[in-house]
Amino acid sequence: MEGCEVAVANTNEKSSRILLRWRDFDAFGHVYHATFIELLDEARAAWVTSFVSPAAGENHVVARLEVSYDSEVARPVTWLEVTTQISRIGRTSLQLREVMRDPEGVKVVTCDATIVMWDGTTRSPRPLTYEEITRARKFEVKS
Repeated sequence: MEGCEVAVANTNEKSSRILLRWRDFDAFGHVYHATFIELLDEARAAWVTSFVSPAAGENHVVARLEVSYDSEVARPVTWLEVTTQISRIGRTSLQLREVMRDPEGVKVVTCDATIVMWDGTTRSPRPLTYEEITRARKFEVKS
């Protein structure tokens, strides 16, 4: 996960700091809307690898994304922080709530994502393991 550094935010959340690269900015000097999807994907993979399991981080597919763009990110911002919580644990999937903030703490993007664990051999969903469920429960937020 080049450009990702994962750090603990608190006991119910984890956050990934994403370093912005020159290519992440468009001709207007702000982060292009589609780039946020890529940045969220990098943060999600790093977070799932670190806090659910390496197998889940490397072997999942995105089944659903709902993204709200809340604020512009422009130069000279050099990093963003993505906080991740689990809103639901399914048999083969996790529903995540991801909030991206700038260095001043301003919310710039909110994303609800559903990821499905993937078996590359059978090319089909696989159940979460007992260990993955146990680890994921530590980050589940009951609504």
